[in-house]
Amino acid sequence: YQAGPCRRCICKYWSNVRSFFASFSKKEEVTTFTDLGVNVSVRVMEADKLIPGNVLFSDDFNLKTTDGSKVTTVANFDETQHAHVGKGYIDGFTQISSNKTVMSFAYDHCVRMFDRETNEKLLYAGKCNEMGYADGSVTARLTYPAAIARDMKRPEMLILLEQRADNGTLRHINTTREQNGVHHVSTLLKPNENLDKPSAFTQDKNSGDIYITSLNKIYKFVYATKTLVYFIGSEFYEHRDGPFSVASFKRPRGILFIENGKKLLVAGDYDYRLRILDLRISNVSSVGSGYVGHQDGNLFECTFNLPYSLLVIGDALYVGEYGGRIRKIIGELCRPQPMY
Repeated sequence: YQAGPCRRCICKYWSNVRSFFASFSKKEEVTTFTDLGVNVSVRVMEADKLIPGNVLFSDDFNLKTTDGSKVTTVANFDETQHAHVGKGYIDGFTQISSNKTVMSFAYDHCVRMFDRETNEKLLYAGKCNEMGYADGSVTARLTYPAAIARDMKRPEMLILLEQRADNGTLRHINTTREQNGVHHVSTLLKPNENLDKPSAFTQDKNSGDIYITSLNKIYKFVYATKTLVYFIGSEFYEHRDGPFSVASFKRPRGILFIENGKKLLVAGDYDYRLRILDLRISNVSSVGSGYVGHQDGNLFECTFNLPYSLLVIGDALYVGEYGGRIRKIIGELCRPQPMY
């Protein structure tokens, strides 16, 4: 008996799958770290600078912190309770100190700062409830501010990704330059038609290059030349692993470097998987079965429900997803790129 081409392809596929998962430790499995029990998205996560060991995260209107068993609300921006802060969805945040967190609000068109010591909510950049596109301090206007993080090449700056449909943009917010308490905004990347509904970004600490997830592609902003180039993804809205030339995505969200910058990890929202981009061999593979759910277990059988955000603390990877859950994976998969 001689196996046909189809059977040989199937055998080769499963051989590759077995080899892929054999590279992980037996201890590498998905567990549930936090379950809020409500249908909200864990949009952003950071290691809590005020409470070491905790995860600071946003779930729509709230900024919360958890150690895995206890969840504490740090700040609330629900419009029904705080009409003066508008719609109140926290679309991005970053801690600029142990007490101060800068947060972006896409549908309020502004960036605010929350002081955990004084409980003050202050305007940080743009003008709330007034959409526009202009640089400056008090004159600055924002469209749909989303992901935000400190610029690794210029630490006095914050990088802000604006989630404009069909023409996303990158802005700089100067943490040391302000006027009447409102910080100066400048343009890093002008509105670009290739960035269709961008979601998140991560930055290479060496080159400064910024990798941005978009509707079904990932783009790279070359920091040295200030240009945007296509990186990976196809015109097809589908899940497909393999070489970079054929790989495709369904709404990639959170993105970060792992294994000391050798790989990129992407939260595949409508892929219901985590996607691993090996930069050494230009190949994409997946973690998760692809079915919708919250099943814990090994990396092949586990399920995710719209994975949205990613975070690495030590040897633990945290995955924020819809349904108010944070999942946790411990092992070799989780070796991150050092931040500084």
